[in-house]
Amino acid sequence: MTREEVEQGLRDMIQEIENTRIDLSQGKTGQLDNIGERITEICAQATALDEEDAVAVRPLMEELREDLQRFSAELQEIERRLKEEENPQD
Repeated sequence: MTREEVEQGLRDMIQEIENTRIDLSQGKTGQLDNIGERITEICAQATALDEEDAVAVRPLMEELREDLQRFSAELQEIERRLKEEENPQD
């Protein structure tokens, strides 16, 4: 893959996470099919770039990592709320 393809792949995943976040906030089911595998693949492609290009894609990789962490935290909060609704503390 070229640097541009890696960058586009990272941007696409960042947008996919945002779209899923929006869907969930509207009560829709989110879809992140095979996201773990795709992240592994794009990261492998990024590390296969020459050093200059690999350094250039790091900010997008960091943005993806941060988005995933925020999304994970949001999902945990949703799960916590759902459990509270299922088992209300009187």
